[in-house]
Amino acid sequence: ERGNVSVIFYKENKVEKSIDAVKEKDLLMFCKTPRTRKEISEYLGLNSVTYAIQAYVMPLVESGKIKLSVPDKPKSPKQLYYSEIKGEN
Repeated sequence: ERGNVSVIFYKENKVEKSIDAVKEKDLLMFCKTPRTRKEISEYLGLNSVTYAIQAYVMPLVESGKIKLSVPDKPKSPKQLYYSEIKGEN
């Protein structure tokens, strides 16, 4: 028919970004030595430094598992990320 408009709504699937426990443990062990954004993204095998930090590191920072060397300036180019994990070497 002329003059009719169809609107289709799609339900947005919000998939929470989370890494599996094995990758999380490996990343925490890797960050026992303070690391730069680039070192972390290379370790994870990702080309995008921004994605690596947002998807993998920031959830761990928010949960307190990874700390920032310059907590007052989270986007500082001199920022290092480190974990204080104890136990295995």
